[in-house]
Amino acid sequence: MTVYLDMIFLLNCLTDAAALYVTGRLSGLPLERKRVLAASLLGGTYGALCALPGWGAAASLLPQAAAAAGLVRLAFGRREAAVDGNVLRVTARITGDSSDISTPAMKKKVTQALTEVIPLDAPGDFNQALMELGATVCLPNGAPLCEKCPAAGFCRAFQEGRTGELPVKAAKKARRVEERTVYLLFWGDCVALRRRPERGLLAGLWEYPNELSDESGWLERWGLSAALETAGRGKHIFSHIEWRMTALAGELESPELPEGWVWADRRALRDTYAVPNAFQSFAQRVAARLGRF
Repeated sequence: MTVYLDMIFLLNCLTDAAALYVTGRLSGLPLERKRVLAASLLGGTYGALCALPGWGAAASLLPQAAAAAGLVRLAFGRREAAVDGNVLRVTARITGDSSDISTPAMKKKVTQALTEVIPLDAPGDFNQALMELGATVCLPNGAPLCEKCPAAGFCRAFQEGRTGELPVKAAKKARRVEERTVYLLFWGDCVALRRRPERGLLAGLWEYPNELSDESGWLERWGLSAALETAGRGKHIFSHIEWRMTALAGELESPELPEGWVWADRRALRDTYAVPNAFQSFAQRVAARLGRF
């Protein structure tokens, strides 16, 4: 967990604009001087760090946004709790808390509680100790090593024989599976694309037309006509949805397309219309078809 104490790593987690803003002023300086200057540049507060352009998006990519708190305590020496999965597990067992550690409410409660007890003279050591305790002793899988734990004397889960029950973490919802039909529709040396809605999955990106497989007659609904043949199958897994796709390919009888659709040749697919990786299973088939011309 010492990664969260590494100034350079944390600064590299910022977006390009934010990283240039900070690291451009820190290059070539000793670590202690970097700490002082970083505090000056960012205003010396957690709020100033979070307000830095691009930081919110960067922090959200890291576990429990521990990087933000890590930079604060390194550069500023402030009492900011770094709450990751290890810290949540340790805290839940020590306090006997049966709340779901995967919820924002539990993280907020733990963060507030720890911030009140972090020692002013060693906030970094305190945070690192909790994370290391969770990573090496208060283990997530299998039996925790309670006989080696310095907190065993006041750990409620240990004293009550509940270490196997805590922490509580609700099971993730099963990923929804969608059977979809992808339509690879050609005219000459082009393939038809349409743009997805501006909100939702793959928002605003271009795609091969596709619909749920349990609904038929889409060519007719679109006012198109073609003889279609099966052109392969593919699968793509999103965080909450799994697409299982079957492609149908064919040459349209007319170049007329529904409003908002476009024709794309090989160059346009490469330079103008970025088709998402979700359809990568069909890229070779499309390239082979367009490569005839």
